[in-house]
Amino acid sequence: MSEHIKDMKKTVIDVVLCAGLTSFLKLFWDGLELLFDGGIQESISDTVIAIILITILWRHIRKWIMVN
Repeated sequence: MSEHIKDMKKTVIDVVLCAGLTSFLKLFWDGLELLFDGGIQESISDTVIAIILITILWRHIRKWIMVN
């Protein structure tokens, strides 16, 4: 039972971490687009770059968090 709860905690932390990183990156990216382009236009290339950045950040931040 303890192992099951530990896995559940790890999953919840991963989901919350990914959601937070996605929100932060979206806010930052939209700010840059407003600053440089004068408007927000989402594209496939933005999505691919965001996925790569979120994955890299998620892996590094996940190492700092320990689940007991």
